[in-house]
Amino acid sequence: MTALRPRRTPPLVALVAFNTGIERLGASKGAAFVALVPVVATLLAIPILGEWPDLAAIIGVATTSLGVLLASGVLTMAEKSDRKPAG
Repeated sequence: MTALRPRRTPPLVALVAFNTGIERLGASKGAAFVALVPVVATLLAIPILGEWPDLAAIIGVATTSLGVLLASGVLTMAEKSDRKPAG
């Protein structure tokens, strides 16, 4: 049984961390961050594997990141705080 413990611990920690994040952000905002998995994998490939993304991957990372920012409401909150109250 001890040999199986190291294999089970990282997925359990990841699951608890993900669920905690969803709980804090809310389901609609938290679900948008699932789309960042390919972005993180692409960015981690640079230092870990020494692989540099091509132009299509860079455009995909930028588009996905922008989509997550829009879906999570980060950009709309910044716009609302920049507006001055009327009157």
